[in-house]
Amino acid sequence: MYNYQKSNRYFAHVADDIKDITADELETLGATGIKEAYKGVYFNASQKVLYKINLHSALISRS
Repeated sequence: MYNYQKSNRYFAHVADDIKDITADELETLGATGIKEAYKGVYFNASQKVLYKINLHSALISRS
């Protein structure tokens, strides 16, 4: 198991100019511990919330 799976701490890669609205979107989808960083946003999420974010986020890069 990877460290991020143990800690439920993830990184969403997004453009610098939309980090603030991405943080808002993550919060709306159920993420916690949201912190903007270089080229993205760190956040905490349960597996259920992570799947919800992956399915519904319109801003996060999935590449």
